[in-house]
Amino acid sequence: MRDLAITKLADYTGDAQRDTAEVFVEGYYNWLSAICDDKKKLISALSGGFNEDVFYIAIADDKPVGITACSDNKARALRLDIGRFCEHFGHEVGVYAYDMMKESFHAPLKYPDGVAYIECVATAPYAQGKGIATHIMEHIMQTALYSEYRLEVTDNNTSARKLYEKLGFEVYETKREEYPEKLGFHERIYMKRGHE
Repeated sequence: MRDLAITKLADYTGDAQRDTAEVFVEGYYNWLSAICDDKKKLISALSGGFNEDVFYIAIADDKPVGITACSDNKARALRLDIGRFCEHFGHEVGVYAYDMMKESFHAPLKYPDGVAYIECVATAPYAQGKGIATHIMEHIMQTALYSEYRLEVTDNNTSARKLYEKLGFEVYETKREEYPEKLGFHERIYMKRGHE
C-alpha cells in the first residue's frame, strides 16, 4: 500500500467512529455474526463505542484500511453501551451481545502500570496481506512507550500468530476453551514482548 498514514483515532479527521466500526466488523465478522448477520446493523450498534484515545487507524488512498488498539489498565478499546445494543438488536440479543463482548473488549485489565495490551487488530478485506497490521503495530510500539506489550490470539488464527512472532512476541500462556465448537477455536494463546 502506498501512502500509508497511521494516526491515533482521536486525531483522525474522518468519521472516526463509523470508519473504525466498518473495519472492526469486517475483521471480526465471523465472531460478530453470532450476534447478528447484518453488517450495517453491527456497524451502527458499535459506532460511538470505540475509545479514540487508545485506537490507531491506518489510512491508504484516503480510505481506512486497518485498526489496532493499545489499551492498558486505565483504558480499554471499547466503551460498550448495553442500551445501544438493545436498541439495535432487541433486548434479548442486545444483552447477549453486551455480555459476549464485555469480557473481551470492555473489562478492566489486571496488568501492572507500564504494560500495554494490543487488541482489536483488524484490516479491511481489500487491504489484507499488504503489511497493514505490521505497520500499525510497529508504529504503536515506537510511539506508545510501554515496558511490555501483550496480546491474545486464537489457535485457529495462524496468520496473526505468525505476524506476532515476526514482531518478537513469544507465547507465555495458553488456555483451553471449554466450548470450542461454539467459539470456533480450541485455545487462546497469550503472547508478550518487551519494549526495544
